[in-house]
Amino acid sequence: MKQDIIYSETLLDWSEFYALASQGYDCNDELRFRLASRLISLGCADEVYEIALKFEDMRLCSHFVQRALSDGIIFNLDQLTDLSYCVDIDTSILLIKSCDRPLAYDELTRFKEEFYIDLL
Repeated sequence: MKQDIIYSETLLDWSEFYALASQGYDCNDELRFRLASRLISLGCADEVYEIALKFEDMRLCSHFVQRALSDGIIFNLDQLTDLSYCVDIDTSILLIKSCDRPLAYDELTRFKEEFYIDLL
């Protein structure tokens, strides 16, 4: 039964995702990624941010965040800063470029110092 749920191709809404997660179906990165990949819509940045921070595997987190960015999700500065610790450099650059507002010089300098990303 658990295998049927995990490998199902049925799309999920957020309430279904959280129901399965509360039953332990997102107990590791692979399962969490499988469930998150089945979401009909990624919704808002806050929901994506919450799920993305749970990933321990940088590759899976990067892929999930890239999907969110391609779906038009826009993160605020605090979210993209936190997420930059969880994703690869290329995804960090995409996050910075898609911030909900232009970044100031000191903010860009911080990314250069903390993440070695030079967008100045």
